[in-house]
Amino acid sequence: MQPLAPAGTRLVPPVTRRGPLTTRILLVDDFDPWRCHVKSTLEHDAQWAIVGEASNGTEAVEKARFLRPDLILLDIGLPGLNGLEAARQILANTPNASILFVSEHRSAEIARAALDAGARGFVLKSDGKQTFLAALDAVVHGQLFISANLRFLLEAPLPKSSA
Repeated sequence: MQPLAPAGTRLVPPVTRRGPLTTRILLVDDFDPWRCHVKSTLEHDAQWAIVGEASNGTEAVEKARFLRPDLILLDIGLPGLNGLEAARQILANTPNASILFVSEHRSAEIARAALDAGARGFVLKSDGKQTFLAALDAVVHGQLFISANLRFLLEAPLPKSSA
């Protein structure tokens, strides 16, 4: 039996009106202007469809379970359940989803924790649009992505790519 939709969930079928190659995205950030910025960046490209939004970790886990997105854009500093724990729970319930952390934290330790939690990438909010889009593309194609400003992380072994 499929779970009931969390309040405020917009239902979008697995193959959206945009076409079968559309990547379904759950956008999770507690800062509404950032979510609006990401939506405006992606809305004109048929490759991406925002199928849901969440403003805290608990809501993200619920919506990921119900919506089954292909990609989850997840912030670290969320109220209640933080992004790292939300990622762990999401991947336990939705193992086929890919997680890309989008954060303002320029910390190798936090980026490493994000990867250890199962994320496929970590991009900084301060990175430009092209880097952000490159991160999305890399992650949906099974590659790891780390912002250039955190590349020193690559000196330590990373989880193996699924590609």
